Amino acid sequence: MKCPYCGHDVILDTNTGQYVCPNCATVVDVVYMPSVSMLSNEPLRETRHVIDYVDVKHEDLVVRARRLTFLKKLEMIDRKLRLRNRAETRAIACLYALARKLGLDERQTEIAIELFRKIVKTYRTRTGSEGLTYYKAAAAAVLYTVIMHNIPTSPKDVVKMFQEMGHRVELSDVMNIIASVFGRFSYSTKERVRVYLNNILAKCNISDQDRMRLLRTSMEILAKLPERKIAGKNPRTLAAAIVALAAKHCSIPVVILDVASIVNVSPLTLREHVRKIQKLLEETGKVAH
Repeated sequence: MKCPYCGHDVILDTNTGQYVCPNCATVVDVVYMPSVSMLSNEPLRETRHVIDYVDVKHEDLVVRARRLTFLKKLEMIDRKLRLRNRAETRAIACLYALARKLGLDERQTEIAIELFRKIVKTYRTRTGSEGLTYYKAAAAAVLYTVIMHNIPTSPKDVVKMFQEMGHRVELSDVMNIIASVFGRFSYSTKERVRVYLNNILAKCNISDQDRMRLLRTSMEILAKLPERKIAGKNPRTLAAAIVALAAKHCSIPVVILDVASIVNVSPLTLREHVRKIQKLLEETGKVAH
């Protein structure tokens, strides 16, 4: 057999089963080679001794098939990682958009994203974390940021924003995530009302002097309200009603319609809450003056 490139006679390499040109090292062809047992010095026995032949080309195909299977597994893993990263990126984008709606500044938004990643990382190292989704983690991160920085919004409003975007997020799940990662926290209704008081008075069209008078009177009214009686009530509506009642006591011209528009409730609802607060103060014998 001649080499098709240089015309030199080819030789058979018994170790690889290949016809190789000794001049230009071209592999011209491969042949079926006997297995190692045929090439060994072990004498043939008269018992059953099967001489098997190994197809060099077939072995190469097996190696390639195994390598292809391995690459397909790597591709599958890469695809799953890409999908996970894509879902995580979408959740962060949702978190960023809602942070803007809630009025979080750039630093507070960065803190929320850091908390989100901490929640995801914590749950990945635990067993039984199938109930966690990226959007639940994002809602928990936003809510915890809101609580830490006293942002004037309620937990229900935060969860409702996620729900309006089509995500399956429940307040109980979000609170459990926060408690699991960051521990239990105390955030009473009065504390939330104080945050709303400052926010409402900052938007009222009154002088700074009247604003300070209203703030002091509002704080006095809030201090006289028993926590157990207002627990679970909407802190935003309570704060608006307290501001309206304080304006009445201080004879400061604050229109209920304006206060209602600030907290986005109807004037009738606000007047009803004012009456309930007055009645509650009378029942406790602590009528504000």
